[in-house]
Amino acid sequence: MEVISYMEKKSLKKRQVLVGILFFFLAIVLNGIFPTTNIKGAELNIHIIMGPMGGTMYPIGALMGEIFSKNIPGLRYNVSPGGSITNIVACDSNKAQIGHTTSEMAFFAMQGKQPFNKVHKDFRGMFTLMNMGLQFVIANDSRVQTLAEIKAKKYPLKLALNPKGNVSELMAREMLGQYGISYETIKEWGGKVNFASHADMSFMYQDRHIEAMVLYTSIPAPTFVESDLTRPLSLIKMDDKLITFMKETYRLEPFVVPKGTYKGMKDDTTILIGGILIICNKNLPDDLVYKMMKLLFTPENLKRLTGMHKEVEAYLTSVKKAAQGMSIPFHPGAERFFKEVGAIN
Repeated sequence: MEVISYMEKKSLKKRQVLVGILFFFLAIVLNGIFPTTNIKGAELNIHIIMGPMGGTMYPIGALMGEIFSKNIPGLRYNVSPGGSITNIVACDSNKAQIGHTTSEMAFFAMQGKQPFNKVHKDFRGMFTLMNMGLQFVIANDSRVQTLAEIKAKKYPLKLALNPKGNVSELMAREMLGQYGISYETIKEWGGKVNFASHADMSFMYQDRHIEAMVLYTSIPAPTFVESDLTRPLSLIKMDDKLITFMKETYRLEPFVVPKGTYKGMKDDTTILIGGILIICNKNLPDDLVYKMMKLLFTPENLKRLTGMHKEVEAYLTSVKKAAQGMSIPFHPGAERFFKEVGAIN
């Protein structure tokens, strides 16, 4: 029995050594398949961080990686899911080289403003992919139609917003604050502030639990289109003072939404828009980023890019549009490309 026990132990030890060797060589092989996120010599290992799998941005990142790898010798890439805030942190720290974010988040990161706890200055802009609009809508059957009326009448508004901490909730709070309105004053006047998902907002609106909603999203917003079918709504008009404040604070741009965009809209209405940006680490070589930009904006690849989502198709109608709405400095390689094609001066 003692001999058998010894042999079993010896055999087990040999197996453990073999397994260790196997894992060692497997790690070497996998490192070749899934490269680290840096650039070494002639081999380019690019980590692209985008939105969640199943969303709009992840497949766009995969497409960009495919275009780069097929046309830039030695370039390999991997794509991982992320978000507007985490992508900035990753690109800033060079844990990722390319990613996406929103124009106002990029601006906040450069300034070290909330939700960022420090200044991030090691990332740069490549191009603007699409627009999103800051949309404050209210039912046509509501007794108020402007923020000034809400304040003057101390109106008990029934409002729905995204959960606290979301950028649209933050900007809605700022808009209200410009008129001396807070969540607390709305409640004091007999109103209610709800924090809800897009889908829940629509249900609450149609059931008349709320009469106003705020979202920072595509134009038209599916949530508002659905709500508008049973209870017509309109975009709240923004005065010049509010537009100036939001533009300076969030680097948003005025945009006119045509009447009829929502069934209840009888007039063209000016709102504010920001962009979905493609960003990169500032230390990516200028020539590499320049080549990436040239590749993405060939007629064939631009068609593939815009074919990924209707909002991208609606916005990215020219190279010049890709150069607009950038809230942070361009990467020198991107800037060179845009100047070369006459998109910027």
